[in-house]
Amino acid sequence: MGQSASWLRHNLRSGRLAAFIAEMQGEQIGFAVTMDVPASLRLGHYWQIRDLFVAPSRRRLGVARVLLDGIHSSATVAGALRLAVQTEVDNAGAMRLYEECGFTPVEGYRGLALPLVPDEGG
Repeated sequence: MGQSASWLRHNLRSGRLAAFIAEMQGEQIGFAVTMDVPASLRLGHYWQIRDLFVAPSRRRLGVARVLLDGIHSSATVAGALRLAVQTEVDNAGAMRLYEECGFTPVEGYRGLALPLVPDEGG
């Protein structure tokens, strides 16, 4: 098993992440990974979409929308206060998809990061 699969399996089993899989004719063609995040000021929680991927040969078929619909439904049932997603500012396709699905840019915030270990490409 590769390192990515091992890492994902560990985080799914621990409950830190949840996965949504899109299949077509028995073939896995896309997936999304979410994380349940506490929202202490609201005394609740929200879901953050950490990854969303569709196989290149299956893009532009609505697979990502189906995944987002499934996440939306599951988050609502789980009582999440909101869904959040981040993507690179130059990822026009993803930005268009998210906005068409009802996501709106959050104004007044800037993401910051403090690396704790050297970045090795991931």
